[in-house]
Amino acid sequence: MFLVFFLTVLCLLDILTGATLWVAYQKNPAKRKKIIWVHIFASIVLGVALVVYRQALDKTTINLATRQTVTLFLVWIYCTKLLSCIFFWLSLGGQVRFKKKSPLPASPTKKERISRAQFLERVGLATGGVSLGLGFWGTNRNLYDYQTRYITLQLPNLPPAFHGIRFLQISDIHTGSLTNRLAVRGGFEKILAEKPDFICFTGDLVNYDTTEVRDFASMLSTIKAPLGVFSCLGNHDYGDYRDWQSPQAKQANLQALIKAQKEFGWKLLVDAHTYLSHEGEQIALIGVGNWSKMSRFPKYGKLSQATENLSKEVKTQILLSHDPTHWDAQVRPQNPNIALTLAGHTHGMQLGLEWGSLKISPAQFIFEQWAGLYQKSGQYLYVNRGFGYSDAFPIRLGMLPELTVFTLERANH
Repeated sequence: MFLVFFLTVLCLLDILTGATLWVAYQKNPAKRKKIIWVHIFASIVLGVALVVYRQALDKTTINLATRQTVTLFLVWIYCTKLLSCIFFWLSLGGQVRFKKKSPLPASPTKKERISRAQFLERVGLATGGVSLGLGFWGTNRNLYDYQTRYITLQLPNLPPAFHGIRFLQISDIHTGSLTNRLAVRGGFEKILAEKPDFICFTGDLVNYDTTEVRDFASMLSTIKAPLGVFSCLGNHDYGDYRDWQSPQAKQANLQALIKAQKEFGWKLLVDAHTYLSHEGEQIALIGVGNWSKMSRFPKYGKLSQATENLSKEVKTQILLSHDPTHWDAQVRPQNPNIALTLAGHTHGMQLGLEWGSLKISPAQFIFEQWAGLYQKSGQYLYVNRGFGYSDAFPIRLGMLPELTVFTLERANH
């Protein structure tokens, strides 16, 4: 689904680019014809190459440097096209004046105005440099620019002892993608510096298999909190995105992941719940396996099993569920007592713009809830933008990696 959406967007951009070239070179029909045919041919070749490359990601091991190079190239090409088209069509609205035919000869002292084609060529050169800079920034600096977001939630049934308690959420670490160990260590140190009372991790510790964790095991073991660290599984944690010699080998990989989290000192909640006790009072933490309403993602989680025998005396329930589509599909309709659901998965598509109340991303065309805080009928959902990044798209532009610190308060306090 994402590949279809992505290719559709690029196709529309190519059509817009073609229209721009057609208008820009209308006074030179011979050159326009050549340029349009080159554009069509290049667009088709690049589109086919993208499909082949995406399929190869699932079947072969392509190192991260190659993936970053491909991503940088795509950002450079398509951002240049987009920015050039925007500036060109804005110029037609009167912001830039072009040379017009005149029956009188131009004055030798008068500055000659450029043609549309010349303007587009110069804009293309300028935006090409900008796009290349954005690509380098997004594939290097932004990947490890961890942002801490602070959220205060008022919950009506929160026990008095938990008023003011702080916890931290991280999600989508994707250890197999991480290459800058020093920067990752800095991110983990930022987690500990917040001194949360407990920590929740909402899935996708790896990309393909548990071996990816080895290089970061010592760092992950440092993530601790007084009331504990709790986690759930994401769609990548099951080993569904690589080939296995047998079902037993795949199951062994999952068990190795479960064992690794136990060795970190984390409590993994797989369709289960636990209680947090503080000054004689309790809240419930519930964790489920990955469950998505989208057909391309698995439905392993069993929420009914996770809440079975949950004490009715514990009024405040927090759910760890990796995929945010679970919230509207099952959580809210079936479990009105779950006050807060913590999710991840979307990464905010690692691409977007957030400025004040403005929040846009391609993710919003795929997910109803894709980044940040949502509320319906007194229940909350928070979608974390992720700590790591997709190895298939190793870039972040506008959607930076996130650590989320929550402060819980009694609504009637």
